[in-house]
Amino acid sequence: MTAENVNSYQPVCANPGPCPSAANPAIGYGPSSGDYLGDGDNLGYPDAVSYSQSHSNSAWLTGGIPKADFAVPAFSNSGANGNEKAMQFRGPNFIETNINFYKDTRITEKVNFQFRFEIFNFFNRANYVDFTSFTNNFSGGIDTNFPDGNFGAATSSHEPRFWQLGGKISF
Repeated sequence: MTAENVNSYQPVCANPGPCPSAANPAIGYGPSSGDYLGDGDNLGYPDAVSYSQSHSNSAWLTGGIPKADFAVPAFSNSGANGNEKAMQFRGPNFIETNINFYKDTRITEKVNFQFRFEIFNFFNRANYVDFTSFTNNFSGGIDTNFPDGNFGAATSSHEPRFWQLGGKISF
């Protein structure tokens, strides 16, 4: 996982008027500014102060990656990304125990009936959705958008325990 800032570039300028412009250059980032490069792709990486994180499952409810590990990069009129290295954080682990019971009953010489009882996520462990580059930050997972209040916290989880009954006739 990589922390990022998906907000748009919001410069702070010294004087009122068009900002930024040749006569009124930007002097800093706005409070929730992203896109530290100012190139319009709304993706900027902060400075990483530390790469520490909690690995316990319950830590993901409040933030497995502390916001204190990051800082806004120093302002540059030409734009500058932070020093964070990509994919340096591990997402939450996934542990699931599935159990099934089945009973085969021979009805005739060539016909067989199977009754199944299946339990998925038997211990009902919370498995949080990991955010990767293949998913959308807004569809759930670990919030990796640096300015968000729930940065580093899980925003969705996989299915809880459920069970199903089934039958199958083979001939």
